[in-house]
Amino acid sequence: SHYEYIWSFTDNATNKVNSISKINDFTYDVDVLFTFFNKRKLKQFSGTSKVRFLFNDIGLIREVYALN
Repeated sequence: SHYEYIWSFTDNATNKVNSISKINDFTYDVDVLFTFFNKRKLKQFSGTSKVRFLFNDIGLIREVYALN
């Protein structure tokens, strides 16, 4: 698949959770620092991402999406 093809160029991928903010009982925002090494470009990349998690009334994730 295209997903596996793209990931084949990536090595040493890490995610560090910087913070988790509770918006309400069902919504949490997670701020993440990600890093990875691109084997084709022989270069390390890093960045930040903010992701929102929406939970249902029994605690299961029902939706996840990027905020930035």
